[in-house]
Amino acid sequence: MPHGNARCCPAGGTASHMQMHAINPSLSLSAPTNNPLQEQMREDYAAQLQGAERELLQQNPSGLGRQEQAIGRELNGYTPR
Repeated sequence: MPHGNARCCPAGGTASHMQMHAINPSLSLSAPTNNPLQEQMREDYAAQLQGAERELLQQNPSGLGRQEQAIGRELNGYTPR
């Protein structure tokens, strides 16, 4: 899914590149949103994290690395609307 977001990885980015940019402390998946733009940014961020998680799991099927755990913690707070 293409993003027009500067925080997103380039389409040809590697999983290691995605690991460096996957977690964005300025965005919260558990905080309520106040407007449609914030909701779209939140959904885009969740989709980006899910993509990074998929890439990491393909490289390491055990899925227990630090990056996978950090992404999992972020996604645990996400409830799609």
